Amino acid sequence: DDIFAKDAGLEILKVTDEQDREYALAGPKCVIRNIRPTDKIEEGEPYEGDIVWLDDKGYRKYWLNTNPVRFFINEDHQTLPFLIDKEGDGAYYDVDEKLLYWIEKHRREDILVERVYFAFRRLTRAD
Repeated sequence: DDIFAKDAGLEILKVTDEQDREYALAGPKCVIRNIRPTDKIEEGEPYEGDIVWLDDKGYRKYWLNTNPVRFFINEDHQTLPFLIDKEGDGAYYDVDEKLLYWIEKHRREDILVERVYFAFRRLTRAD
């Protein structure tokens, strides 16, 4: 599939921590869209895109103020080995809300994300 297509997106399904424990996302769909190559990362084949949260009808519910996010794609395992914001900060997983965030809340129970699992999606709205 063409990840650069206007209606393409990567839906984030779950994340893992450094011990490889899995944590599923809940709530609005978390999607990376407007994916494009970037030279902001020096090695490999890096991409950047805009991360948004979509409601059940495909409309944007939340927008990340630190877009764009940057990442590599491991197609064999359908994972992103990392997901960083424009400031270079890694993602955290909120164990209570089951959501991702990039501004450290200094809560011991939240998880620094090591790996992100995704599914390729065709988005129905261009919101």
